Amino acid sequence: MQTAIFVGASAGTGHLNPELDFAKGSDTIATNVAGFTAVANVAFRHFLHKKSGHLVGISSIAALNDDGEAPAYNASKAFMTGYKEYYS
Repeated sequence: MQTAIFVGASAGTGHLNPELDFAKGSDTIATNVAGFTAVANVAFRHFLHKKSGHLVGISSIAALNDDGEAPAYNASKAFMTGYKEYYS
């Protein structure tokens, strides 16, 4: 009998940043992009080893929306969506 393995990833941070303050943008990227990638890579390696598993990442509608108010947040959620799709 195989065991189902499930990893959920849906955390993050963001700032309204229409003035493109680098510190605000880099904080969002470090948390949302690097943090998600670290968790996803551990999960993917585990799934490959077990030959089973599913990663469910809940990003945000912001991945599809460029409102100009939080560009790093929107881009980080688009990254998360693309990264998950690459491995599906």
